Amino acid sequence: MRCGNSKWGYRHIAHRWSRSFEGHIKATLVLWDKEGKQGEKRIYCLKVAASEKRHWFKVVWTTAYVSTDHGIHLYIITATWDAKQSDVPADQKTGCAKIK
Repeated sequence: MRCGNSKWGYRHIAHRWSRSFEGHIKATLVLWDKEGKQGEKRIYCLKVAASEKRHWFKVVWTTAYVSTDHGIHLYIITATWDAKQSDVPADQKTGCAKIK
């Protein structure tokens, strides 16, 4: 997973990482319910419905190859929970709730 830039990085997700979190990433990439595209990014969403705040699990993936010291790769940019947003007007929804 590529997370962050020269000013911040993986530490912002370290506190939430677990086998369960990793399992959600794997499941989302294989069993996704919604797929969105934003330029060179793909957004995959899996409906989990654990709560209002944890309704979707979202993985954002880049389709642009990134050159590193270890070669050229594709990366997961981020993975996170996404809210249901049932009370938000359609034109104001974000993330998985926005994808049709």
